[in-house]
Amino acid sequence: MITVYISFPSLQTFQIKSKSEAFIEALHLMFGAYCKTATVLESYSYIFVEKLNENEYFVSYNEHKIITDSPISYIYHYMIQDLMLQNNVWALHGAAVCYKNEVYLLLAPTHIGKTTLTAYLTNSGLEYVTDDCIVIDRASLMVHPFSIPLHLRSGGMEVLKKVGCNIPDNLPSVTEGNIHRYVLTPDKIRTSPVKIAKIFFIERTEDINSIDLMDGAQSVMSLLKAPSVNYPIISEYLQFVSEIAKIGCYNLKYSDMNFVLRSIRDE
Repeated sequence: MITVYISFPSLQTFQIKSKSEAFIEALHLMFGAYCKTATVLESYSYIFVEKLNENEYFVSYNEHKIITDSPISYIYHYMIQDLMLQNNVWALHGAAVCYKNEVYLLLAPTHIGKTTLTAYLTNSGLEYVTDDCIVIDRASLMVHPFSIPLHLRSGGMEVLKKVGCNIPDNLPSVTEGNIHRYVLTPDKIRTSPVKIAKIFFIERTEDINSIDLMDGAQSVMSLLKAPSVNYPIISEYLQFVSEIAKIGCYNLKYSDMNFVLRSIRDE
């Protein structure tokens, strides 16, 4: 039995046990430095994973037991849901990059191309903060880095190479179910909390590059749809979201990823 520990910012530590060396290796690839072989903490949540056959895994935690062909994705979703219990942070589904000691949030639904865009921006010199889960401190409004490696699909790899990004040809990869991902760790990774400069709601287009400031009501409504987990809509929560909206929210449409880079650099 092999044991590893996954510790994300603002979350408890998760202890994962499995006899499958391939599964443990995939965990290390997917979660990078957050996946460790030892921990000094005494309190953590237990997860057990058993490989049943070539495509199926048995996953057990708390009172839950399932059989799945995507154990890492399932476990990650479970760990992210734990953020809902943390009253000191707010979790958004999106990416974030840092420029001149300020962070720029890139919010969009799944399959919009956030990972490809984030890889382009970090390949262009910006610091990597996160690609999937933006963790905001509710008291300071600072963003905590959540820098798991980038997980690129083959289509994203092709796009990045076409625009001249320096992407290694021998990237490690992980396959879960029908999804194959290449694992890329950016060169520059933010390691300390950083304040928010702007919030972009991004939309990939065929031929439009534009950026427009959103009004207050539109900003609040859009932010309420952005969290990674479901938060109860109470007055304190609405007040917090209103404070975040005052930072500045923008609709950013792009066909050229360099337009996003220039918008961040304010060129």
